[in-house]
Amino acid sequence: MKIGQIASKYNITIDAVRHYINIGLLTPLKKGGQFDFDIRTEDDLKMILELKSHGFSLMEIKKIILYKNMTTLIYDNEDSFKKNIYMDKVQRLQEEIGHLSEIVGSLNDKIRDINESTKYNRQAIGFPLEALSLFQCPKCSSKLELNSSVLIKGQVFQGELLCECGYQLPIQEGIVVAESSRELGESLYKIDFTNYVEETPVGYVNELHKASIWLSDIFAENNYQGKVILDVGTGHGIFVRNIYQALSEDCLLICNDVYKEKIDFIKEALEMSGIKHKVVFLACDARFLPLKDNCIDIISALTTSIHLLKVDEILITCLERHLKQCIEIYIGHMVFEAIDPTNSLACQHRESLSKAFFDTLYESKGLTKINQYRSSYLPFCGKYETLISKKDKVYMYCLYLTRSLRV
Repeated sequence: MKIGQIASKYNITIDAVRHYINIGLLTPLKKGGQFDFDIRTEDDLKMILELKSHGFSLMEIKKIILYKNMTTLIYDNEDSFKKNIYMDKVQRLQEEIGHLSEIVGSLNDKIRDINESTKYNRQAIGFPLEALSLFQCPKCSSKLELNSSVLIKGQVFQGELLCECGYQLPIQEGIVVAESSRELGESLYKIDFTNYVEETPVGYVNELHKASIWLSDIFAENNYQGKVILDVGTGHGIFVRNIYQALSEDCLLICNDVYKEKIDFIKEALEMSGIKHKVVFLACDARFLPLKDNCIDIISALTTSIHLLKVDEILITCLERHLKQCIEIYIGHMVFEAIDPTNSLACQHRESLSKAFFDTLYESKGLTKINQYRSSYLPFCGKYETLISKKDKVYMYCLYLTRSLRV
């Protein structure tokens, strides 16, 4: 038989047959420049496949095949040799089963510990009453009054914020849900965080992680007692989860995203940490925040390509009125150094995707660059980062900015 015929007969690939030949498991003769598989070689292949199905490694199989092919001893001796090999394999498998059973038992213990820890350590986080003074009606700028139906230890879990003009801002399970919030539906933005990590290339995830760690380390060096922090476009909370433990007890964190499902996600993640801080979970379009003017001390945002095109409009221009005179900003951008001509969306927004654009923007707002970080070029980012193509040259550009006086 030819190589293709024998591969087809035993439902394996030609490459697998060639590999067995290359490592000396199969030794077919050549006829007319092609391998010819006779009965002897076919028997060897059958033995290889049988032994593989019983968990033998290729090195172990090679030892058995060599003995079979080279020995001149009688059949009983060959059987005795194989019997010893099989008995040894059975013993090692039994030892491995015992070891795996120990691992399974240990993992089950850890699962029970996590379940117990979750049961007793989870800290429910509702809308803190202290945050009420920061809110106002986004339509008429009047004061909002609280109408609460579930109030526990100074936190609102069900209720609404009401304005005399008729505006209503519901609080659902501790989350403020504005009318400008959206449902993810079946759009690409509906991403399970686990799937995102598993299906996004490791190199890209690592660079995003390093950028987040750089920002959070700078954040941790400062003392923000009594400050109000607004995290814009929280998403899955990559930055927020890194700084959460370092927050001072009397600061107030506002997690904002237009998609309520993402706010649900980060709320559960922070509750599961077992650490209790004052947090407002706000599902709202950042262009229409129901917050008073001059109330935010610190802004943070770690943008990915999904939200990159909105940074000028939302992060700076629309939030300007909510910012105090002295502010600090922690932000990470994706910067395009070179754009693939076939990437029409990126080409369309070329000017607003450059480092020069961001530097000029922040300078025009009177912001001073205190520290900066530039990542390596990002590898292909996968299907979830829709703005970036394989031939683009993109890197993470992270900044720590301050402003002392309003310009």
